[in-house]
Amino acid sequence: MFIMLEARRDIGAARKVLEATLKKQATGSAQRTIGYPGGSRPGETLSTFGEYWFWAGKTSRDDPSADRHLHWFGLWSENDGVNITVEINTVPAGRNDRIGGFFAKHSDTGSIYLFHSARIGGGRAGVGKEAFLAWSDLKLETVLDAEGKHREGVLVGPIEDPSTSKVVLSYVEKVAAFKEAVRNGAIDEPEFQAKLQKFRDYYKEPHGHVTGHRASVIDYVSRHGEVVDALKAWRDEQGLIGGQRIVKNVLIDLGVIEDQALEEVYEVKTSTDRSCVYGGIGQLMVHGHHECRRVLVLPADGPLFQGLPEALSALRIDLIRYRVGKDNVQLSADLPTE
Repeated sequence: MFIMLEARRDIGAARKVLEATLKKQATGSAQRTIGYPGGSRPGETLSTFGEYWFWAGKTSRDDPSADRHLHWFGLWSENDGVNITVEINTVPAGRNDRIGGFFAKHSDTGSIYLFHSARIGGGRAGVGKEAFLAWSDLKLETVLDAEGKHREGVLVGPIEDPSTSKVVLSYVEKVAAFKEAVRNGAIDEPEFQAKLQKFRDYYKEPHGHVTGHRASVIDYVSRHGEVVDALKAWRDEQGLIGGQRIVKNVLIDLGVIEDQALEEVYEVKTSTDRSCVYGGIGQLMVHGHHECRRVLVLPADGPLFQGLPEALSALRIDLIRYRVGKDNVQLSADLPTE
């Protein structure tokens, strides 16, 4: 379960840690003018990460909008000016849903994460939250505030971890790619519009989940998407036959379909805790028909509780283990546990 940070002291501390982590992990710095609709900020010092940049600051005193701290990200340019790809701004205290970014703590581990509402601006039709989530296959997490009310957002990344810049910039990359898809008309294609409708139908239903997660050197919660990407690359290497193709959506982490029928389904979990494993088994049984290959994907550094291998065998569910390093993900059906 994720709990929103609302106290001024807690938010301020989280913000400072995030900014210090990103600046420390940057590969360089440079001065540029940051452009945005209606204005610009000349001569700002950016932290650079190859093809991306990050800048943090505050609203100006004459800014009529709500008080907030600014976290801007964008694509790098050798020109004198750069443009913002996504703003993940945060409020100094309390809760304000008009501001897209917020911090939340995982109740089991105490780890703090940056979240984003997934509202993507762009000044033209087609750039919005629903389309972005359907296009990116990112999942919303449910976060509780001090009054027990919930707010949903995409988990962008941990505020302090060796992988922080990599995970956060992966989100920025997805936003940039989505905006490019809008510009080139890809989201107007019938295939995407059908996917968008499925997304809307899904989110008409009650949803949200609570996850268990034990403390670990590697932050598996924030690396989930990276594991799914590695799983897709691994499955590509195995080869596809006939009309098979790989898919993923809000319902499944990864699947292989042929003639619109699901032939394989994979569910990635971030822990070997019973709650995570039971949830994964349930998802596989619901979405994978009797003849479908069902695969549960679990971290290799977590023990399998007694009776699990036998239960998986009886349910005809295969098991793949993964180990996450600083820069890679290792997958194997025979990966030993530590």
